[in-house]
Amino acid sequence: MLPRARLWARPLRIHLAINDYCNIRCPHCLRHTPSVPVNRGGLSVADLRRLVPWFRSAHFVALAGLGEPFIQKDLFDVIGMIHAEGAAVSIITNGTLLDEKAARKLVGHKLTVVNFSIDAGTREVFNRVRLGADFDKVVANIDRLVELKRRLNVPFPVMAINMTLMRDTLAEIEAVIDLAARWDIHLINAQTVMSLKDTPDRSQDVTNLEAQEALARAEPYARRAWVEIRYLPLSSDFETLAKDEEQGDLYAPGYRYRKTARKQPGVKGFYCPSLWNQMYVGVDGHMMYCCMADAELRERFGPIGRIQDADPGDLWNHEKVVNLRRSLLQGNPPEECRKCYALEQFGRRKTASMWRTEFTSLKGTFYRKPEDATEDGDEA
Repeated sequence: MLPRARLWARPLRIHLAINDYCNIRCPHCLRHTPSVPVNRGGLSVADLRRLVPWFRSAHFVALAGLGEPFIQKDLFDVIGMIHAEGAAVSIITNGTLLDEKAARKLVGHKLTVVNFSIDAGTREVFNRVRLGADFDKVVANIDRLVELKRRLNVPFPVMAINMTLMRDTLAEIEAVIDLAARWDIHLINAQTVMSLKDTPDRSQDVTNLEAQEALARAEPYARRAWVEIRYLPLSSDFETLAKDEEQGDLYAPGYRYRKTARKQPGVKGFYCPSLWNQMYVGVDGHMMYCCMADAELRERFGPIGRIQDADPGDLWNHEKVVNLRRSLLQGNPPEECRKCYALEQFGRRKTASMWRTEFTSLKGTFYRKPEDATEDGDEA
């Protein structure tokens, strides 16, 4: 919470790009952008041993990246290593490889969160935007996991849905809410398509306001299903979001991407959660500046180093990372950071709010019925 460039605390969250192989082809995925390298490998148990003490102090370890985790042969060995240190494990999966054997390994009492990438709730649209994935097979796989949880009466894995909002899926929000209700899922993470300057096809891009308006239309339906939707405007830059926020209540307050204004009087420094409370490790073991503009920042500031070769503390407070944090605190974020939705102005109240959100995030996935809902779920 302190405005310091050199941190005393270890990161609350650790994000591991467990691999960068995928078995399907989604047209909107960054894997198909020329500047994004893929199919280079993955992080093994041996690669991650230096991070074991850091897992112990982390609240949350995510196994994500541009690959499908269930392709990884030692995935459950990695999960076991993280669980042994007391951290929650989060997995993002397309659901195509979640067979019965994998489902049985996931189900139990260990704190695990599985995020299913479900961009559409109807067969036609789903199969069009997630090429190579079959809607019926993915639904059957998740049905089996849910049934196994119910039969064994165990709490984990907690499940959520990650939905990409694009031209073809803006009208699919209610159908995805129906799937969430079917699976006792009470959280949908909605995000816009993330595009880079060399993304070949941007026909699916939607603006921040278009996304928020679609979410606002679906809000009553989501409330009746006891589903919370959290929104990330991945494709928007700091200035655009600040300008949108100044326009007032054009959409439902529940879908604000920030609880406080981006432009706060008297605040001169900037803040980014990726630099202050999250550590990112790429598939080759290199510590990353962030998951959004790492290639551009690496080109500007230089590489940081590999977890296989250096102490994680030396990487977390590497001179290059400290210099980047310092530039934000001094009010001079590089252009690469200004293009990112995560940039915001620094404020103690904001960082305190972030910490409260962080430590209630898992609790929040067990959705509580809204105070203004009646017993049958209808709005009062």
